[in-house]
Amino acid sequence: MPQPNKTPAQERFTAEADQSHEGQRLDRFLSERLPNLSRTRVQTLIRQGHALRGGATIEDVKYRVKPGDRFELTLPPAVPSELGAESIPLAIVYEDDQLIVLVDDSERNGLRTEF
Repeated sequence: MPQPNKTPAQERFTAEADQSHEGQRLDRFLSERLPNLSRTRVQTLIRQGHALRGGATIEDVKYRVKPGDRFELTLPPAVPSELGAESIPLAIVYEDDQLIVLVDDSERNGLRTEF
């Protein structure tokens, strides 16, 4: 089981391979030990240089694990998303107590928009 080592900005996980892991792909080996991360996320982290094998960066997700290999995976700090509200011109076509029908104003100008 990987051991988390917390620093203020990131988390680090370490895992060591034994005989039962021999020949397993690195991305699969790490993703099985980090169930909170998808295999795709683990692959991305490896390719971005956040994985170490024996202290050296490893970026090959297909690397075949050998017994005694010791890996460290660093999770970089989360980047806050910059989503914001956007003003969209909508026109109310019909409204009652249970239903409202909206139309994108651009549709009135000949552009069709699907919601």
